[in-house]
Amino acid sequence: MSADKENELIFGYQKTNGSHAHIYTAAGALRIGGNLTEEYMGKANHAGINCDRWYSCVYWPHQNTTMNVTWYFSDPDSWRVSESSSSIPIRADVQGSVISPDGTKRNFSHKYYFQQFEDATQYPFDDSVFQIPRGVYCPKQNQKALPTLPPYFQVTAEIIYPDFQGVSYISEFYDKTSKLISITYKPLLDEGYGLNPLRETHDFNTGVSYVTDLVTRNCSVKPLNVGAFTDEIYDARKVDNLHIRMSTVAEFLGFGGNVSQNWTYSGVRKVRDIDCDVWTAVKMDWPPSPEGRGKYSVWEIYFSTVEWGFVTGEGTPPEFQIPIKVEIHQHKLGLHSITNLINYDYTRPRFTQYSLESCNVVDRRRFQLTFPGPFISKIQDRKDFITSFTIALVLNIGIKTPLRVAAVKLKSVSDKIQVLFSLMDRVNLRNTKVVNPLQEISLAEASKNLLQAVLSGHINLTLSNDVSPTAQTVAADPGSLIETTSSTDLFGGTRCPVSGVSNQKPLPSMSPYFSVTKEIIDPTFKSIQYVKEYYDSLYKYIWLLYRPEFDMGYGTNPLMEIHDFNTGVSYITDKYLGNCSYRALDSHPHESVVDAKKVDSTHLRMATSAEILGLGDLGNKLVTNWTYIGKRNVKKIDCNVWTACKTDWPPVPEAKGKVSVWNWFFTQKSWGVVSGGGDDPEFQVPVRLVIRQPELGIRVIYNFINYDDTWPAANKYDISSCYEFKKRRNFQIAFNGDYKTLVANKRKFLWTFRFYLYLLTDLSPIRVTNVKVDQSDGKVLVRFTMLDKAPAVQTTFNIPNKKQEVLLDDAADRFTDSVKTGNFTMEVDLENSKITIVAKPQSLKEIIHEVDTVYQKQIQMQHDGSLSNGAVAGIAVAMVVVGLLIGVAIMFTINRFRGNSPFQPKKFDNEVQMDN
Repeated sequence: MSADKENELIFGYQKTNGSHAHIYTAAGALRIGGNLTEEYMGKANHAGINCDRWYSCVYWPHQNTTMNVTWYFSDPDSWRVSESSSSIPIRADVQGSVISPDGTKRNFSHKYYFQQFEDATQYPFDDSVFQIPRGVYCPKQNQKALPTLPPYFQVTAEIIYPDFQGVSYISEFYDKTSKLISITYKPLLDEGYGLNPLRETHDFNTGVSYVTDLVTRNCSVKPLNVGAFTDEIYDARKVDNLHIRMSTVAEFLGFGGNVSQNWTYSGVRKVRDIDCDVWTAVKMDWPPSPEGRGKYSVWEIYFSTVEWGFVTGEGTPPEFQIPIKVEIHQHKLGLHSITNLINYDYTRPRFTQYSLESCNVVDRRRFQLTFPGPFISKIQDRKDFITSFTIALVLNIGIKTPLRVAAVKLKSVSDKIQVLFSLMDRVNLRNTKVVNPLQEISLAEASKNLLQAVLSGHINLTLSNDVSPTAQTVAADPGSLIETTSSTDLFGGTRCPVSGVSNQKPLPSMSPYFSVTKEIIDPTFKSIQYVKEYYDSLYKYIWLLYRPEFDMGYGTNPLMEIHDFNTGVSYITDKYLGNCSYRALDSHPHESVVDAKKVDSTHLRMATSAEILGLGDLGNKLVTNWTYIGKRNVKKIDCNVWTACKTDWPPVPEAKGKVSVWNWFFTQKSWGVVSGGGDDPEFQVPVRLVIRQPELGIRVIYNFINYDDTWPAANKYDISSCYEFKKRRNFQIAFNGDYKTLVANKRKFLWTFRFYLYLLTDLSPIRVTNVKVDQSDGKVLVRFTMLDKAPAVQTTFNIPNKKQEVLLDDAADRFTDSVKTGNFTMEVDLENSKITIVAKPQSLKEIIHEVDTVYQKQIQMQHDGSLSNGAVAGIAVAMVVVGLLIGVAIMFTINRFRGNSPFQPKKFDNEVQMDN
């Protein structure tokens, strides 16, 4: 734009008073009105449209140009072409001449035709019309600095490739201070480790990468390195031809390294209905391949604006902006990549996120240590305890990386805390490429140093507790170190689907189990919440993990809920404190909780997967009027969309008789979605649910992240912390056979064991917990815990056809009698056949203390009925359950609408506290 050509360009500007500049009005841009005189020329017709015709003579002195301009406007008396205006421009004819400085005269004739003209006063433009388009970089002075990022984070990333119709997911834990990174993902291609979900743990202290198959538990180690065609790949950057280093947080997100440093602020845009600040830059040599070398790509990074507040997994400081999305455009190659950052949390990850306990190529030794004193027994934050304990070992026994301390478990005993942990061996790899890699000592030397450090009082922790906030230093009991047998943590995960009715196109069919992470967005109140859910209607269990948005009387720590629809009991556990409570499933404070449905006035049942996801019964109103409304693009994913109208939502008096609109988005079948457990190409994945209640001004958006219909692992539904030790019994048995042959798929082997135990004892899967399988001297060892019946709860509703539960001792007697007589058998699937294996009668043991396998009791071949049930412990603090998919966020929206808090819960009078 230029002031010296103020009348030449439509988007020029005019100066007034010698200094102030103004853009044209709409009429000025079209050369109508103002200081111009128009003459009405009568009626005309253009392309079948009745028009009024106007004429004017225009002279531009600075160009020595004279023009005759004829305008055609639609006739408002006989023709209506738009609801926005009575008359709009249709056509303009311009004829004239221009005389150049040398006196040469040139004639010209132009015709202009106007289409889709709209009056912005009636239909205002979206702000995006005036913004820099996506994928375009405009060099200018940066008007706003990029947000400052702490040196650690944890996040789930949804990576979308619109050009290839593909979606994949990864979970990342990053700690620059400890030089550790963990990435969990399902590979798109087999790069030597198969196609099962993988977890990579990268240790930049030693230069070693650990790759674990999360299904088979196979583990491989390799040196950390960068790609063949680039100086960077994911979390590593090349220092020189021989060395690499750990990426910074900025490089991880794409705005460090060799990205152009002249990032420019591009304004505010909406992403997933979240207001975001956007920065844009240009980067060379992307993608990292020969095709991308020497080519420019445009990078855009989106951060939530400072007005938005987030409830993340462990709490994000409000002063930090949250990264929401990274988008890359490679125009030369026609490539487009979108990375949605879900549940980005600035909290430093726990060391347990990087544990190598399941990496079976690393030797380890298992130890128990005790910290005495009434002060330490009152410590509530187990996370800080484990972190301080790990750091104390790194500093005092000669190991260099926290990865060598794994599977840390805590148990309160009187005025003491017992710590059970694994000490891992070093991994010796040649040609590690990190700068100055730390040299590790052997497992034997580390174990010897551990003993000396404990005896000399050097394993001490400086901590505070809730009773005495002043920090104190507590040393481990010098005589408490015990070495126990090995322990293996087992993997588990799942997911589920939906069914419904449509008028023109049926809703996708869904299986009876699923897992999903839900991002729940309330644009009105600028709120975001995340809920992780596992659903299994075959065994009638539901598992939830979420952080309450409000302090409901019990703090705001993350809560885990397990709902058992076999017994009608709900178990609630504080993930930080380990405290557990139980209550009846009907005790939720509001009927918007959708996992339980009334059968009649006295009975409840488990909601179907369709009802859980809002496609079925809601508020006792069966939805049958789903209508397919076509295709939409959501998060750059092609989706089929169904819609329905429901009355009386949300379930509050203000919504009585009012209509809400529900829109469901599923991926089209042409899209392949790589999730944590499986990718059936015929399966349509739910992507989003949008609910609008126009009369109440409510809008709620549910984004479904990493939806998976793989059957959940039974270990996910672990309620053992809710039981006193006297209500548990722990057993160990052995089968003859080669471990690698019989337990090629550990997850399947564990399901098979539970199934045969259920056939024998009638114990439901939730009552068989802590199942671990290991190898010893050519045998397969299985260790597990039986739990007592579900606790009695007061309720006004019952579960229909509830099965009578077997007593713990009766189930244990059936099991022990079967093993002792050589009758406990299992049929195990091998690669190409089946085999029946028999538990060895002489291998039967009942383990008296869970954490110390030194104290074991050999069961006599003649059962005397006097077996111990274990030590007494126990405690529970009641917590109010917020709800499931719809209930969690809707109640917050409802109460914001009303202007009050969600619930007013009360503690139970008969609560006792349970140890973790």
